[in-house]
Amino acid sequence: MRQWQLAVTCDMWTHEATNTPYITVTSHHINDRWELCASVLATCAMEERKTAANIKLVVYNILEEFGAGRHNNFYVTDNGANIKAAFHDQAWLSCCGHNINLAVSHSLQRKPTETDAGHGEEMGDIQALVNVCKEIVMRVKRKREPKYNTNYQRH
Repeated sequence: MRQWQLAVTCDMWTHEATNTPYITVTSHHINDRWELCASVLATCAMEERKTAANIKLVVYNILEEFGAGRHNNFYVTDNGANIKAAFHDQAWLSCCGHNINLAVSHSLQRKPTETDAGHGEEMGDIQALVNVCKEIVMRVKRKREPKYNTNYQRH
């Protein structure tokens, strides 16, 4: 099997109802036909505290299990201090999707200034649209039943 250089994305979140932290690890590479290939390797509960050392160990174990543990992997994560610290000694890049979300969220939460005069109506429209989107996501999350097993079991 060809050994491609991999981009590895890691995302962490906490389940709202159970307060259980989870991590998902996905690998990405471009094959010989220049097609982007992506595979979700695992989604699993973080049994230990979410320290940099524990995150790194969980991710490396998942990568090793799938034969994707390589010295030249490139990691893309959010800006959480713990996950950044986990890959501080690796090729790492901050996720642009998370960065855009932070920029938009912060701009909508800031207090208006004098330079914003005349744009209050537009900002109100944007905030209303964001609120509608949040409501849609909440309703979909509540109604959706899991269709697959999200528990990652090591063999």
